[in-house]
Amino acid sequence: MSYADEKILKAINEIEKQEVKKLEDGIEIDDILYTFSEQFFFDNRVSIMAPDQFIEMPQKLAEIKYPSANRPKIILTDKETGGHNVTLNLVENPGADDFMSELVKGVKSIIKKTQPSNIFYEEGIEKINGKNVGWFDYKGFAIDTQIYYFQFFAGVDNKTLFGAVNCPDNERVVWAPIAKQIMKSLKIHNK
Repeated sequence: MSYADEKILKAINEIEKQEVKKLEDGIEIDDILYTFSEQFFFDNRVSIMAPDQFIEMPQKLAEIKYPSANRPKIILTDKETGGHNVTLNLVENPGADDFMSELVKGVKSIIKKTQPSNIFYEEGIEKINGKNVGWFDYKGFAIDTQIYYFQFFAGVDNKTLFGAVNCPDNERVVWAPIAKQIMKSLKIHNK
């Protein structure tokens, strides 16, 4: 980890120690007031607090930003730039609750192998609304920019929910605490 990355991580940790504004109260970023509300996905089985100002990413843009055929099913993005995203995907992968630690390490390992230049920061497993939720964050590199990624995972029935929040890396200090709050708002609803 470079000295600059260590300084940024220290700044993020300091911000998180301070009283973080709650999503429900709205958060102002660059003169834009982002409001958040509980939004439901996957036939109302999953909900998170998501920015009301985000829209579903248009299909053509999704195909460019997420070229894999396995792109997330849900991609919410800011209307202005498409550079801030909240994604959710539900995939067949039974038993996520029982092997969350292995899941976190396995996904990290795959990312490291495919993009060895990525810089990983923290990881953890938290009990959120009665569910084990694994997460990690990192800085990735695109052709012309650096991107901050916060990824989280939870078991839903016999599937695994893959969630992520990403933004330009130079906005990591602002968006990292928001990403954690989005994850902590996760609810899995009974059928």
